[in-house]
Amino acid sequence: MRKRLALLMLLFSCAAVCSKLSAQDAFTSNRLNELFALLPLECKNALSRSTENKCSCNIKGNSLPIKVSFNSQGQLSHLGMDLFSFDANLLYPNTVLSFIERSFLEYFIWNDAAIIDKKNKEDKIALLINGKQFNSLSNEKLSVILPILQSDAKGLNIKQDSLFYQATISSGKENVSLLFAANYQVVSGMDKKEYAHQIINALKTYKAKSNLSPSINPLSLKPYREDLKVNIGKAYYKTISSNTYFKCAGNECEPVFDGQYPLESFTNTFLAAGDFNKDITLRIEQKIYANEKEQYEVGLSDYLAYFKNDFELYFGMENNSEKMLDGTLILYNRQLNFINLLYVSSTPQEFFKTGKRVLKAKFYTNIPSDNIKNLFAEKENTK
Repeated sequence: MRKRLALLMLLFSCAAVCSKLSAQDAFTSNRLNELFALLPLECKNALSRSTENKCSCNIKGNSLPIKVSFNSQGQLSHLGMDLFSFDANLLYPNTVLSFIERSFLEYFIWNDAAIIDKKNKEDKIALLINGKQFNSLSNEKLSVILPILQSDAKGLNIKQDSLFYQATISSGKENVSLLFAANYQVVSGMDKKEYAHQIINALKTYKAKSNLSPSINPLSLKPYREDLKVNIGKAYYKTISSNTYFKCAGNECEPVFDGQYPLESFTNTFLAAGDFNKDITLRIEQKIYANEKEQYEVGLSDYLAYFKNDFELYFGMENNSEKMLDGTLILYNRQLNFINLLYVSSTPQEFFKTGKRVLKAKFYTNIPSDNIKNLFAEKENTK
């Protein structure tokens, strides 16, 4: 908390200094930087004094509850109207709730129907009040939605229909809705470069709490080959799936990690938790934007743990020979319709040796999931 308040005081202390700070220094995105800059000075001062990172702020004649949040690197990662308790609301992802809060704060700061209309068209967002679209041709004032947003008895309903969300806040017979794309850049407010930097900064410091292998019911396993069994998962694309492989002795089954079964062992390393991947380090080359890349190392178990809550993991083996093991890990975010892709490679000698091991990896982030078939088609054509 002291670190966060110190950051706020730094941001508020001098406009000249603040203007020189880049979005990556103090904010997770330039959009948050710009939104913060538009807050009235008294609102910034109130936030700096708050021990809860919240305040009531008068913005163009409307009294609004405002809150900010910070990530583990001390960057301001969220700024919006204080509408929801994220910890208590487990039905909907925090990224979507943050988007709703940020969007309504932007509307009240802009406070101009023509600007709201223009911005919504750019981001492919629709704002509806009681089922009717709010736009520059409407005589309706934005302030009419405040009683709905600030009602203690307001209800929230969020529906995802394939590529789109509809979030509706209602109070009695009145309601306000946002329609928006299930797209990470729209919802997070970050561009591809900002997202890549956020992931790099987070992975460099993240440590998994536990790597215990969950118990498996032997009855759920299917015969696979020789003395192995398979836990059949979901398929993502052709041979890319979430299948994991086990060796059983009576009612005790353990994930396979054995040089006799390189394909199954390599796959398990990325999809099945256990001690067999705790000594593996990924030496990652990550593409950030255009020709910009960054290299860093992260423990494989930490890497997998970081993504496991928000992503579905799938793995496909591409090369299984005496000289090379390589494959592709797909991290699919179904809620926001994008993937991260990790291409990993090693020699069997390096992979199966005892002690610490290093796998080479190339990491690509924030790929629209619609592009995945084209991506693999291009790879197959090249081969």
